[in-house]
Amino acid sequence: RILELCPANVVIVQPDGYNSMYATFGNLNRMLAAVHAECLEGLLKTVACDTAIADQFAAATVLTTALRERGCRIRLVQRHRAESDMAVAAASVIARREFVRAMDELSASAGIVLPKGSSDPAVIATAATILRRGGRGELARYAKLHFAITEKAFPGGDSD
Repeated sequence: RILELCPANVVIVQPDGYNSMYATFGNLNRMLAAVHAECLEGLLKTVACDTAIADQFAAATVLTTALRERGCRIRLVQRHRAESDMAVAAASVIARREFVRAMDELSASAGIVLPKGSSDPAVIATAATILRRGGRGELARYAKLHFAITEKAFPGGDSD
């Protein structure tokens, strides 16, 4: 229903793309800012507005710089707990829906249920199963490799 009422632009970064982007950026906040900027740029092609509200996940300059690099000229309001704004809350619900859908598709592709999150012991066991099956290259299709959980799944080794 939210999508019927609210224009949206969703940018999905699959794990393999995420791993490649992280290797390029070397900084999670700058990478997230680039994806946020890409998403907002796409939305601005269909919606006319002069102000955007975003959750502040890093220093305010990180996202403003990413927007400026893409040529987005918009007044940006960043704040913690931005979900208190209806538009940000709606975007969060849409993003979660797309995350769950993408995880379901990845699970089907992997032939194994991929747990959501990073602290659940099932995540480590699943990552270890994928590592044993196909090494880090296979895991890169389904997981963010720079997270400490990769080491927990396959301590002390690279199974490539």
